[in-house]
Amino acid sequence: MTANMGSLDRALRGIIGLLLIVLPLVTTLGIHATAWGLWLSVILGAIPAVTAIYGVCPVYFLLGVKTCKT
Repeated sequence: MTANMGSLDRALRGIIGLLLIVLPLVTTLGIHATAWGLWLSVILGAIPAVTAIYGVCPVYFLLGVKTCKT
């Protein structure tokens, strides 16, 4: 697959992904106080983090969307 995400899109996804992964490890607020909440947050954070690393969003690919310049 070719890259279909621009730099702003990748940066925002990376920040959001890292926040969702790290936040439950440093706080015990609300949903993060339980084991399932911690894992849910980590798994949901891994999705945007991985797409940011590779620069490819499968949903964008299916919809034919490109946010990159090329």
